[in-house]
Amino acid sequence: MKKIMYLSIIVLTSNVFAQTDVFDNLLFRFKCNSIDSIAYNQGGGVDISTKIATLGDWNGDGMDEFLLISCSEVYTPNGSKIEGYRYMIFEGGNPPPPMPKYHWFVDIIGIYHGAETDPIIYDFNDDGYLDICKYRLSSYVRDTIDIFYGGPDFDTIPDLSVPVPGAYVNSIFEKYFYGSKTNLGDFNGDGNKELILTSNLSPFFGSGKYGFLLFLPLTVPFTTTQYHLGLPDTLTRKEGFATSPLTSGDINGDGFTDVLIQTDTLNSSNNISYTKSLGAKLIFGNPLYSMDNYVFFSEDTMYATNMRIIPDINGDGMAELMWTKELPGSYVQISFGKRGSGHLLTRDVSFPLTGTAIKTPKLLGDVNNDGYNDLGFVSYSLTGGSLILLGGPTPVISRRYTDSYHRHMGQVGDINGDGVDDFAAGEFHGNGGYACQRLEWGEPLYYMIWSGDTTAINPSGIEDDLLPEGYNIEINPYPNPFNPEVKVEYLLPEAGEVNLSVFSSLGEEIISKNLSYRNKGKNETTLDFSGLSVPSGVYLLRLTLQTIDKGTMVKTTKLAFMK
Repeated sequence: MKKIMYLSIIVLTSNVFAQTDVFDNLLFRFKCNSIDSIAYNQGGGVDISTKIATLGDWNGDGMDEFLLISCSEVYTPNGSKIEGYRYMIFEGGNPPPPMPKYHWFVDIIGIYHGAETDPIIYDFNDDGYLDICKYRLSSYVRDTIDIFYGGPDFDTIPDLSVPVPGAYVNSIFEKYFYGSKTNLGDFNGDGNKELILTSNLSPFFGSGKYGFLLFLPLTVPFTTTQYHLGLPDTLTRKEGFATSPLTSGDINGDGFTDVLIQTDTLNSSNNISYTKSLGAKLIFGNPLYSMDNYVFFSEDTMYATNMRIIPDINGDGMAELMWTKELPGSYVQISFGKRGSGHLLTRDVSFPLTGTAIKTPKLLGDVNNDGYNDLGFVSYSLTGGSLILLGGPTPVISRRYTDSYHRHMGQVGDINGDGVDDFAAGEFHGNGGYACQRLEWGEPLYYMIWSGDTTAINPSGIEDDLLPEGYNIEINPYPNPFNPEVKVEYLLPEAGEVNLSVFSSLGEEIISKNLSYRNKGKNETTLDFSGLSVPSGVYLLRLTLQTIDKGTMVKTTKLAFMK
């Protein structure tokens, strides 16, 4: 068994908060009990753990459909109870229609049912439309995988229903599989994705061992008759194998999907107390589905049980590793993917966040249209708020929300057809665990979707040869380098409202100068760094021109400040 243990942590970078005026265009607002309060005036609510997902463009109008899942707990006039989750599919639009085009309810009353709140979104039948895959959870029987084919002919009846492989029969208290314990990837590197299932229960009837992975090749049509079983540990108790959420990605750029699980060390004694150090195991993908090539990160040296694989955010084609340092002094740490064997942890991104909510972070898409994935982070605590991390060679925080009105985050795609990904950030006024919250101060909660914003910039992602070609705006700062004043000559192709902003390399806006209305042609102004507590270095100067006929135009160049 090959165990490569790298526990060194090097390089600390920090990210500052900037650009408070971006991502403030509200596209869509939906009251959580719009459907499930019609009869009883109680109804639907928001569960922060439920998935928000883009479904792509199902109807060919150039605007993406999206999925919301509300929770519901209603007592009828005769005293009976209705409890479950409602799947709601909305069409894109500018703005989107106010009510979902499709919706259906999953009842969880009694001890026999469970609800899938984290479905898998993927094109399972290879027809060009994203589909919805969810588990049908019942006690005393095997789970069923239901797949709803997306597209213009969608309906709320599963198009394909197949049992999970093996003989994994649920009990009353424990279900084998959930969407949060399932992921997509190509673990064996053959170019075809697998559905990766995991569970902390026993892989064999009567076995005293716990914890396993199942790899189901995504054939067309999808079937569960072929699968590969992975046993990544020899655990003797299920408490030491944690997989929610299961995360995966290609950490080292070798074309194989790697999988991260939380576990204890080998051969722990069979009792509820943790007798050995906990940690996280990063299992590297390989052609043989072997579980033997891994790195173990010990809880003795870091907060490894909160470690997750997250999408590539720096554009190098490799996924990243994230972990958290919890209170006091709570921080999120991100180590970029690295080529080669093993993984040396580095603090490439570090920022404060008051705990992390379940299933944080959320992939938002490319919400500023710069070619990098952007992420939404939600704190566990009510007062910790949330933030948007813009991807780039050096990821930066673009917007921090300090309220509880932007905490239920998710990816919705481009719902208004403007070519930029939008994102969900709606109300949730509780802590970041599983809970159905229906009212706050007597009022229902709202799902909210915000427009993507190309004025939200990550300076590290702008290179000289990639600066906007221009809209024919010309900027000439001189002298450059300068101290403390710099004259800025600029040539405008159109008349309009002009604003000049200066950003540090971490994205912090240090100067904003409103120049009001300026005529077409040559203009000039002066920027003064006197009194600014900033170091020598390279800064980005951004000119924004608002015109009547051509909308917003942006031009960026570099400034060199020398003390």
